[in-house]
Amino acid sequence: MPDLENVRQPGQIINLPTERVQSSIPRDSSDKWEYPSPQQFYNALVRKGWETPEEHIEVMVDIHNFLNEEAWREVQKWEKRQYEYVSGPCMLFVYWFLTIAPYKQWK
Repeated sequence: MPDLENVRQPGQIINLPTERVQSSIPRDSSDKWEYPSPQQFYNALVRKGWETPEEHIEVMVDIHNFLNEEAWREVQKWEKRQYEYVSGPCMLFVYWFLTIAPYKQWK
C-alpha cells in the first residue's frame, strides 16, 4: 500500500481520525488490505482538488469501506457458484487482477 499522508491539511477545521481499518479482502496469502483513515481519505480528496466537506468525511469512509466489503462478498459468491473446485480465497479474481486486468494494458 502506498505511504499515505496522515497529517492535518492547512486550514482544516475538524480533527479527523488517523486510525486505519483492516479489510477482510486478502492482499496476499498472509496479509489483508487496510482502508485509508478518514484523514488520509480527506487528504486524497484535497490533493485531487475536490470539494471536501470535512464534517462528512467519516461517513464517506464508512460507505467506501462498506461498498468494498459487499463487492468482495459478491465476488466470493460468484466464484463459489462458478468454480466450486477452486481452493483458497478468490484465486480466479487474484489471477485476473495480477495478469490480465485492464490496467495492465495501460503500462
